[in-house]
Amino acid sequence: MLKGTRCNLRPFKEADLDPFIEALNDVGTLSEYSSIRFKSGPALKREFQETALLGEHNGRLLIEDKQGRMVGDIGYFPSNALYDGFEIGYKIYKVEDRGQGYASDALKSMVRYLFMTRYFHRLQITFIAGHGASEKVAQKCGFTKEGVARGASTENGTPMDVVVYSLLRPEFEAL
Repeated sequence: MLKGTRCNLRPFKEADLDPFIEALNDVGTLSEYSSIRFKSGPALKREFQETALLGEHNGRLLIEDKQGRMVGDIGYFPSNALYDGFEIGYKIYKVEDRGQGYASDALKSMVRYLFMTRYFHRLQITFIAGHGASEKVAQKCGFTKEGVARGASTENGTPMDVVVYSLLRPEFEAL
């Protein structure tokens, strides 16, 4: 378990899978910046059986508040074939849990975990332009804005710009 100040990160247990899948696919918790693509329950359960959602190159941890309540998840995955590093994505499920510091605390813990357990040079976060909450999380955790990838994502047929933030190993070591 990775212990933060506001929340803890831990590997998923089999008993977490159904509530996790339900939370991921609950369109009532989506913001204007969320993808509306449903996640496959059977595919996630297969991945859990194979890797416990913690592979070498991609994985997810559960975000729990200090009372042990599931509030979200955070994951890492390859960002680009040319990049030496990972991208991090996170989601806080319920609207009432957003803005409580869980995402920032979880990101700080995940950054520390990845840099301490693997050798690579770069972490990256991307999000839809205008997502002020994600921008604050990235800045609070020491990430630097690199720019905007114009029209890099599409939701419901609408092209959307994507903001790119990164944190390099020397920057992490200086924190």
